[in-house]
Amino acid sequence: MFFSIEGDCVCLASTDQIFNQIKSAPNEFLEKKLDGIKTIQFKDYLQQMMKKYHCTARQLIIRSCLSKAFAYQIMNGERMPGRDVVLRISLSLKATEDETQRLLALAGKGALYPRVRRDAAILCCIETHRTLEDTDLFLREHGEKALL
Repeated sequence: MFFSIEGDCVCLASTDQIFNQIKSAPNEFLEKKLDGIKTIQFKDYLQQMMKKYHCTARQLIIRSCLSKAFAYQIMNGERMPGRDVVLRISLSLKATEDETQRLLALAGKGALYPRVRRDAAILCCIETHRTLEDTDLFLREHGEKALL
């Protein structure tokens, strides 16, 4: 979820608008607006994505091939998933590239970088709406480390 600040009010908007506000008046932003931006946690964003894509916890567990206990620890914020698990979750949800990058960032993991062969392959699979299983097979066929 992205936030913009209008006056002292925080409203939904694009990241570019916030960047522009910071660049145009950084001191004013620090003094008056920074506290108005709420930080979203991985578990909260994951819940938003699950809601958006009409995916229950049970469906996510099955689609992402995660153990029930581990998946619930992630969903409850008790454990932070590794990069490949975040990618498995994202592919299971059929999330967009932007949503995938956001999940990775919130988990504190590296973004997908198109100059890295494996990352480029995963990005292509996201853009072509491949399933987790299809992506895993594609990675294996091209000599890259599998996700499963």
